[in-house]
Amino acid sequence: MSETIEHWARVNDFFIELHDKKKECQMKSMYAYYLILKETARRFKLEKNDLEWLFVEEIKKIILGSIYNKKVIIKRKQAVVAMITKKGIRIYEGKEANKIRNKELRTITELTDRLSGMGVTTGKVRGKAKICQGAEEAINKIKKGDILICPMTLPDYVPAMRRARAIVTNEGGITCHAAIIARELAIPCVVGTKIATKVFKDGDMIEVDAERGIVKKIK
Repeated sequence: MSETIEHWARVNDFFIELHDKKKECQMKSMYAYYLILKETARRFKLEKNDLEWLFVEEIKKIILGSIYNKKVIIKRKQAVVAMITKKGIRIYEGKEANKIRNKELRTITELTDRLSGMGVTTGKVRGKAKICQGAEEAINKIKKGDILICPMTLPDYVPAMRRARAIVTNEGGITCHAAIIARELAIPCVVGTKIATKVFKDGDMIEVDAERGIVKKIK
């Protein structure tokens, strides 16, 4: 093995380990926060499912004695949008959140029929898009040769993934579940497109180019 290959192999190992540690920290943090919500709900006789719709600072205020606003939670269950602006983070809830969301997504999706992501396998294929928001929907909807498009995959998706010609996800990286399974199945896979489930619709004929990380509609 040449020194160059050995160097980049070590770099690759370092970043894979870093990625795994990031996931570990994320999972531990989420579990710790879950325990805080559970205990807060118990002490103040509140519904834990309601507290899940509040931000960390709002939970702190409850612990310090503030009364939480039930109406805010009802609105957030309908829709919630957090937007980063020059003045900071602004939160929209309920009908207002839906208006903002629809406006922003319409602007993005109407202007594009081509997305870039991270190609984590090789190959280029064409097929019919099927948008799935969960494993059950994917298992029921994906037929042999379809292209599975979803937010991200989990082990429950595997039966559908085996029938798919290619996989496209909104989230993920080189070591995500979709990437690992796609490599095992030797099918094209592009992850990290952010908005594939919004840009494409069921039945669209699309091309997935995993070599370049490009997903596009075929006119």
